[in-house]
Formats: sequence, structure tokens, C-alpha cells
Amino acid sequence: MRKLIIIALLLASCRNEAKPVSKSEAAVPAQDSFYVRQTEATAEQFNQAFKESNTKTKTALVFDSLQHQKTGTTLKLSIANGSAVSLTDNTGTPHDEDRVTNKYIGQDTVLNRYVVEQKLYESRRYLLIDKKSGSLDTLPGLPYSSPDGKVIFCSVYNPYEEYANMPPPTQDIYFYHVNNGVLQKIHGQPYKMFIAERVWSGSQTLLVRYDPNDEPDQDKTGLRYASFNIVSRKAESKVENAATPGNKGFDATKWAGSYEISVDGEETTTGTSSISYIKGGK
Repeated sequence: MRKLIIIALLLASCRNEAKPVSKSEAAVPAQDSFYVRQTEATAEQFNQAFKESNTKTKTALVFDSLQHQKTGTTLKLSIANGSAVSLTDNTGTPHDEDRVTNKYIGQDTVLNRYVVEQKLYESRRYLLIDKKSGSLDTLPGLPYSSPDGKVIFCSVYNPYEEYANMPPPTQDIYFYHVNNGVLQKIHGQPYKMFIAERVWSGSQTLLVRYDPNDEPDQDKTGLRYASFNIVSRKAESKVENAATPGNKGFDATKWAGSYEISVDGEETTTGTSSISYIKGGK
């Protein structure tokens, strides 16, 4: 039997004013604004995205390593304002562990940045150098930017024992959001997902072909597929609010009244009942 329950929602018509927040306090880290949702994908999805990327998507990373050669141990890259960024190798001073070798490998045409590989004592990293300002960002892996230049993906094979819940080796996967030229990390996590190929499907979804084992599968019979979707919490919240039944965007600071709620089920106090809809405000 359907029962109608009148629930009075008495909302205060005034609220205490919020304390003003400075810009620095109001700044939200990228990981609080975006998150990465990882799901399974299919070979068909990957192949279709790969086909479209070859015909529609502008190639971001151009490998033109011969354009900028080192003079001795110094690499010099020209900046738009007439100055230059200079990177000098460290041949092992004062210790071998301090060794750094710089190599220009290309430029990201979407981000308008030089890409420099730095070989360290037991690892390597990559520098993104803004061609206009000379500002520098460091990434653990080779950057792969989305078609709109707002997200950067990179990954690195990690043979070291660094994670308590996952034995080595791992494939460490990172995503960065580019906000007005500033890189903010939104995801960094180890996986047992050794990537063979990757491709952007649009600007918010990255598809990868990977091997779950660290030994490459030469005949590709063991390869699997995954999707990494960059989700905006703000956009997701707007969608959820818009989908709420009866939500007409009333202002809780100015409205007071009651709602009539229809409840299904014989016993409204048990878990078998469910709210089915909200019928307007009175």
C-alpha cells in the first residue's frame, strides 16, 4: 500500500556569512579537481582510436634531436625572448651518483616546449622547457600530451622495491593537468601493467595495450587493454545535481517550506521502502 508522508523541511532563511578566504587558501590542488578512472577496454576500441589518431590528431612530440647539439658538455636552447636555457652535464662530481647527462630529443608542438632527456646514475627523467618563458618542469617519463594539451601522460618501468603492497617490477603511471602552463600531478600509481602501446581517444581518455607480465609477449597473445579516463570532479558534480529528481535549484538560504514525498512499501520504517519521487514545494 502506498503511503504519503509529509516531511516538513524548515530551512533557516539566513546564514552566518562565510569567512573570506585568501587566494592561496582557496587554491585547490589538481588532485582535488580531477581523478583518473581506470577500466577495461577492448582491442576494437584501441584499434579504432589508433586509426583515428593517425588521421585526425596532430602529432605532439616531434623527434628532431639533431636541431640542438651540445657544445662540449653544455646544451643551450634558445628562448623566444632572446635569452637561452643552458644545461651542463655533470660527469660525476663529486661522486658517480651525481652524474647527469643532458640530451635534447625533440619538442612538444602542442605544449610548445622543448623535451630534454636527463640520464642519471641509475635512472632517467625528462625536462619540459617552455620555449617562450624558459620555465622548466621535470617528469619521470617521456611526455605524451592529449590533443588539446591539457593533460600529460607518462610512465616508467620501475625495477626497484618501493611499494609495500606491490612487489617489483612495476609500471608507474602518471597523469598531469596543464593549467595556464602550470603542470599539476593528478595521478601517480604503480601497476602490473607493462605498456606496449598507448593512444589518446579524444582529450580525456587514454587507451593502452599492455602485458600483465614483465616479460614481453612476442606473439601478443597475452596482451590486454585498459582505459584511463580523466574525470573532472566539478563537472561530475554538476551532472549529479542536474540528475537529482525534483531538483529545481532552490536557494536553501532563502527558502522555507515542506515537501510531499511518496514512499513505496508497506512498512516505511523497514529497508524495503524507497523514495520514488518528490512532488514540488508547498
